[in-house]
Amino acid sequence: MKEALAIYDFHARTSRELSFSKGDVLFLLDKVSADWWEGATATSQKGLIPDKYIVVRHRSMSIIVNVNQLFLVWLKQQNYYKDHRGVVASQYNIRK
Repeated sequence: MKEALAIYDFHARTSRELSFSKGDVLFLLDKVSADWWEGATATSQKGLIPDKYIVVRHRSMSIIVNVNQLFLVWLKQQNYYKDHRGVVASQYNIRK
């Protein structure tokens, strides 16, 4: 079983999908397609989870393995963010 962290809120559109909030820890049971996982919440609710809304964590090494989100995670660790214009800036050296 793999763990994932929700990076966006997701509201289920069908009874098969699982609703969750940003920051929730999810447990991935099986990859059912290129874009969907079967998984569960900490409260044992089960359903389908969209791949684009989560980052998968490797338990033994605590490494994020979802390549789509790796760069954003690195930016956050370096205290960078995108400002309202989409420009990457450091919170300690903000350029105007």
